[in-house]
Amino acid sequence: LYLANEGRLLGACRPDESGMLLEAMKKHPDGKEAVVIGEVGEPAPGMEGGIVRMITPMGGVRRVDWLRGDPLPRIC
Repeated sequence: LYLANEGRLLGACRPDESGMLLEAMKKHPDGKEAVVIGEVGEPAPGMEGGIVRMITPMGGVRRVDWLRGDPLPRIC
């Protein structure tokens, strides 16, 4: 989450437009593997306060903290 990741795009749109955006992205050769990776919703009870949390693949909850410093570029 906190390292430079060249050649990737994270887009955000309204939920009712996600299918249209995904379809458009998949039409481009570089977007053929595009997928929806998450959604923004209302905070769960007790989780208010503007903190971003993600649910891990194993079902845990992890806080997504602010980026500190500059991301390190990959040296190729």
